[in-house]
Amino acid sequence: NLDVYKTLNRIKALNVRQSRSILLTLLRMINDNSFWSNSGSADIKKTLVLIENFTFCFSSICRKSPSALENIYSKYSISLNEEYLKNNKHTKDNIEKILKEFKNKLMEIYPTLNEFKDNFVKLEYKQSTKQISFLKYIIQKLNYGDNTEQIFDHVTLEHLLPQNPDSEWGMAKEDIINYVDKIGNIIPLGLEYNQKASNLVIEKKIQMYEKSHINMTRDMVLKLKQNKFKWSEKEINKRTLDLADNAWVMWGV
Repeated sequence: NLDVYKTLNRIKALNVRQSRSILLTLLRMINDNSFWSNSGSADIKKTLVLIENFTFCFSSICRKSPSALENIYSKYSISLNEEYLKNNKHTKDNIEKILKEFKNKLMEIYPTLNEFKDNFVKLEYKQSTKQISFLKYIIQKLNYGDNTEQIFDHVTLEHLLPQNPDSEWGMAKEDIINYVDKIGNIIPLGLEYNQKASNLVIEKKIQMYEKSHINMTRDMVLKLKQNKFKWSEKEINKRTLDLADNAWVMWGV
């Protein structure tokens, strides 16, 4: 099932282990063709999406303590297993009831909008494979939604304001250190364009951006033109907050 496959891939990208017990239980049900066709596949799909969204908000962004999660996931994994393994006497209603209880339990500890935004705006680009993959996950989903058949395999993360701006920017590296790596200063760009854009000023970089087929990057071109190519700390902070709002719509309650 393609929807299941894509959701599991996104959960895997978050690299958080606590949910694996319940994921294995749900996969057991999914792999049972008879059960899958007769016992509410839609509820299981929604549960997988909930796990992805909750994991992103609770663990990846807000970095809350995982200790309580293991008990929750274990409890409902056991409950689902026990119901499912009733020698084919399990009922759709009982499965739905357990999944609903599980959802409500996660809702009780789901981060609030303010908690989420306060932590999201702290996201920064770092020269590490793990962090780059995580930022790609965020930007890819903000760009394509759940249609992750579009993969950023040949896409790099471009700093609008370069980490080492050339003289035309009129900014020194030490002046921009506190905001240059914020997620609001990052857009996706094809490798061939990223290398050419390099440390150029926005007016010159935009010639590369215009060639991109990525929606987020093309939208950025329009905004930069409307703003007369002004791009400084104020604009970066505003875009960071805008991305936080968009992310809450995508991953929030």
